[in-house]
Amino acid sequence: MIVAGCCFIVPAAIMVTFIAAAYVRYGNLPRVSGILYGLKPVVIAIIAQAFWKLAQSAIKNPFLAFVGFLSVLASALAVSNLT
Repeated sequence: MIVAGCCFIVPAAIMVTFIAAAYVRYGNLPRVSGILYGLKPVVIAIIAQAFWKLAQSAIKNPFLAFVGFLSVLASALAVSNLT
């Protein structure tokens, strides 16, 4: 299980490291900023799709939907401590 986890995480971490290094080095160039601007909707769509699939499998009854809604609301309102 550890080897499988490493084989899953390490390549993604290496790719993110290289992308971050390229962003730091070339992020201010006009051509690169245009490419990054074009990637933003793609990243948002991927996150929205993952959220939608997770929500469909996590919300099994109205109570769980209510708890999920409260979680999103608390996060949006930046509620970090309820005491």
